[in-house]
Amino acid sequence: MNRSNFVRRAVLASALSMAAVPLAATGAIAATPHTVAAPSAPVITTVSSTNRTLLVLWTDATLGAVTYKATATSTGHATKSCTTKKLTCAITSLVNGATYSVTVVASNAGGKSAASTSVSLTVGAPSAPNSVHAKAGKSQAAISWAPPSSSGISAITSYTATASPGGAFCTTTATSKVPAARHCVISSLTKGQKYSVTVTATNSFGTSPASKSVSFTSN
Repeated sequence: MNRSNFVRRAVLASALSMAAVPLAATGAIAATPHTVAAPSAPVITTVSSTNRTLLVLWTDATLGAVTYKATATSTGHATKSCTTKKLTCAITSLVNGATYSVTVVASNAGGKSAASTSVSLTVGAPSAPNSVHAKAGKSQAAISWAPPSSSGISAITSYTATASPGGAFCTTTATSKVPAARHCVISSLTKGQKYSVTVTATNSFGTSPASKSVSFTSN
C-alpha cells in the first residue's frame, strides 16, 4: 500500500469513528422547545349598551399574541359573541330589554384561559353610575354620584342608592322636564354602624349594574 492510500484510509476511518459517537458523548445538548403558558382570565371593567348592542371592555396581564372572545348569553335568546385581539369589542344583534350575562375568554398558543367573572346587563339599560360619594350624618348619609358612561337607549328615569347591611335606600326620579337628581339622603341608619353604599340607574329598558361601593360609618 503506498503512503497516499494509507493516509486516505486513515482519514476515512477517523471520520466514520466520529460519526458513530452519540451526541451526548460529545457534550451536545438538544434544543428544548419553548412552552407558551395559557393566558390568565381577563377582568371585565365595563359593560355598556346601545341599540341591540353590548360594548364590553376588559383588562388582561397576558403578554404576547392573544385573541379574546366575549360572549353574551340570555335565557330564551340566541347566544352572541365577538372576537378580537384588542381589549374591547361590541356584541351585536341582541334583543333590547333582554338581560344578558357576559364573559370573556383569552386564548393563545398555550391554550384558553378560564372565563372572566360574568357581568350582567339589560340591553338598552344604562351602565353603572360613577364616582359615588357618601357623607355621614346623624343616623343618615348624603349620597352623591356622577352619571353613567352610557344612559342606554332611553333617558334615565330614576336612580337608587342602597346601603348594606340593612338595605335602607333613597331614590330620585325624573319628570318630563327635569332629569333625575344625582344625590339623595339615606335615613334610619344605626349609629356607629359601618355601611357600604351602591347606586343603580334605571330607564325604560331596565336597571344598570350596581356602581362600585363606597363605605362610611353612621354618626
